Amino acid sequence: MSSSLFSPEWICNALSDLWSLHLTMTGCLVSVFTLLYSFIVSKKSDLKLYADLISRGDKSPTILQKQHFAAKHIKGLSKVSNICLMLLFCSIVFSFGSWIGGRLLEGKSQQLLLIILSFLTFIVFIIIGKLIVDLLKHYKDDIRI
Repeated sequence: MSSSLFSPEWICNALSDLWSLHLTMTGCLVSVFTLLYSFIVSKKSDLKLYADLISRGDKSPTILQKQHFAAKHIKGLSKVSNICLMLLFCSIVFSFGSWIGGRLLEGKSQQLLLIILSFLTFIVFIIIGKLIVDLLKHYKDDIRI
């Protein structure tokens, strides 16, 4: 590690960039989580409607299939929303960490925090990439005729 690469000014700029990145990710994840939450609530009301129809004696294959699809959809959306919630929490913590590191820490502790946050940010991007790939596969399966 050369001293010019990890100069105090460069570290502060890198922590500031991480702070901006995680604030942006926080906003995006809040939006995605809110959207997923509204879809889940909508599907739950559909599921409740199907359960009422079934309890009244309408056990037609169409209603049973719609109930099964709604339950399956809720489970899938819940998994994705839980991942988004975990990523949101991480993003908030990482943004606070990078802000504190850029303004309150100095020297080796600032450099160590930058390395840790950079590594954890890389892991977050891997998780987001996997989530996107999984969603694209699911999308392709859903649109297939």
